[in-house]
Amino acid sequence: MTTSAIQARVAFLRKLATTRDATQVIELQTEYAQAAFAASLKRSKEFYELLAELTRDTVQSITITAEQTKAPVNGRPVEKKLQAAE
Repeated sequence: MTTSAIQARVAFLRKLATTRDATQVIELQTEYAQAAFAASLKRSKEFYELLAELTRDTVQSITITAEQTKAPVNGRPVEKKLQAAE
């Protein structure tokens, strides 16, 4: 848990402890749940963006043509340029 999440939980529990009305308790719980969900969604989006960037960078770094590596194709050295498919 992050410090801000702990602080939010402590603040919620303090408000909850001083509340005497059931309606207010439900409202506080709803507000807390919505805030927690929004924070979780934000972290999920950030994680997805980092994962997408990592995947893009990884694929780009391993995409090498036979001509670039000078590797033989079917046991024969590459002698002419590869043509891109149209």
